[in-house]
Amino acid sequence: MSRTPAFRQVAALAAGLALVALTACGGGDGWKPPAKGQASVLFRDAGNGLDAKRIGGPLNAFSIAADGTLAVYDGAYVYTFSPDRKAATLWKIDLAKYGGGGLVALPDHTFAVGAWGCVYLRDAKGRMTLLAGVVKPGGTRHRPVPQTADAATYHFYGVATPFGRRPDGTLLVSDEEAVWALKDGTLTRLYLYPDNGGHEGDDGPTEYVITSNALDGAGNAYVGPNNNDGDGHGRDLDRIRIVRPDATSAPLALPAKIPGIPYANSDLTVVSMAGGDGESVYVNTTAERKDEYLLRISRGSVTVLAHHRVTDGKRFHTDCTAHQPMQAREIPCALPETIAYRNGKLVMGGYQHYFLELAV
Repeated sequence: MSRTPAFRQVAALAAGLALVALTACGGGDGWKPPAKGQASVLFRDAGNGLDAKRIGGPLNAFSIAADGTLAVYDGAYVYTFSPDRKAATLWKIDLAKYGGGGLVALPDHTFAVGAWGCVYLRDAKGRMTLLAGVVKPGGTRHRPVPQTADAATYHFYGVATPFGRRPDGTLLVSDEEAVWALKDGTLTRLYLYPDNGGHEGDDGPTEYVITSNALDGAGNAYVGPNNNDGDGHGRDLDRIRIVRPDATSAPLALPAKIPGIPYANSDLTVVSMAGGDGESVYVNTTAERKDEYLLRISRGSVTVLAHHRVTDGKRFHTDCTAHQPMQAREIPCALPETIAYRNGKLVMGGYQHYFLELAV
């Protein structure tokens, strides 16, 4: 059977459309960033060690730099993923020396990273400088926890976890007793955890801390009942508190019933948080291990940005093969655990075989 020119043109057009469809689905090398209200798989195996399937568990910390570079701390290594989609292995954390804490991307490609009893600054050349705290074994609770302290001599109780930086350079750090503001060599206590972050007779602070504390664009911190969320139990949404820059605190303002969610606020378990623009916070939540919701909360108003309904009983270690980009309000893929936000881009990673990017 002969092929006419018109037939060949139609065939070429069909092939072109098929290629476009493959690209839009995330097939081949195609990548299409999400529009507002959408989500796309950012990467699975990005190369240079940044492999979502290999991580396979919770992320120790997650941070987006001012230039859009994503920094991922999986508890052993720190990786970067640039806006042009290139991955690099930045450095391996010496857990025996530094412990496992938070990670905050600072200007000039530097990082604040948490450690046992102290905070380090890592510069662009890989040099580690003690930023706050004292390097020594063991840990003793402070009785009482001071209002202010000299950053050079104060020994944080447990792992210090930096979780945000204000525009004026103030670094927010939490240990297992309190939330601190670090500025010009001085620690100022912003919030004291109930029972000093623990109970009498416990086994002492953990050496590996995953904190879901967050800092928003207005300088407010969002904290739970304690710093360490490494046990995976999370905290109820209605137990989150907002801590102002002046160290006053109050329960996070929420409506009595969140529109579109058939659960009480106390039934929503906070998985992770990320500070938003102005006075706002993004919160990844689950309910009854069936529904997953990504919320934006600001001054008592709550918006559901993404929702996934678990129907097959599989919440962890799955892949996302749905067409890309996807509508986030009813996303067919499970929501990864840890979240980071900056300038309208929200990234989710951890516990799934992929990272998601959402435009919010």
